[in-house]
Amino acid sequence: MRVYRGERLAPLLMLAPAVIILLVLVIGPFVFLIDTALHRHNLFQATPPRYVGLDNFYWLPRKIASFQRDQNPIQGC
Repeated sequence: MRVYRGERLAPLLMLAPAVIILLVLVIGPFVFLIDTALHRHNLFQATPPRYVGLDNFYWLPRKIASFQRDQNPIQGC
């Protein structure tokens, strides 16, 4: 039995819409998330985002720890 070229392409053509939807709805936002996490945005001024690399991941835990330390009523006395 001979397999024709159209029969070999049919499964790929059926999978193409699913792959495109996967790329657009899952992988696209993930790439945007990573790009956004590596920039510092100032929403109160019309300045472009500034690339800061991994500084956001260094700054945030320290800021949260400082806030929690300042809000603790037992140690604040």
